[in-house]
Amino acid sequence: MSEKTVSKREKIGFASVLAGLIFLFNPCINILDILPDVFGFLLIYAGLRKQAVADGYFEDARKISLYLVFLYAAKLV
Repeated sequence: MSEKTVSKREKIGFASVLAGLIFLFNPCINILDILPDVFGFLLIYAGLRKQAVADGYFEDARKISLYLVFLYAAKLV
């Protein structure tokens, strides 16, 4: 893989993580959560999956974020 491809992949991964963190921001109108946390953790998981080839810490964080996806999916229901 060329350096240009790796750089583009890293940018996409970090952008997914940033978008996921925006979904974790909780503006609530009355009782409704406008941005469900499940979608935020799915985006974080997708971003960390792209970054997992760079370092083992990203792989560990990816596994933890997958657990959080299921936890917040149960909370949403």
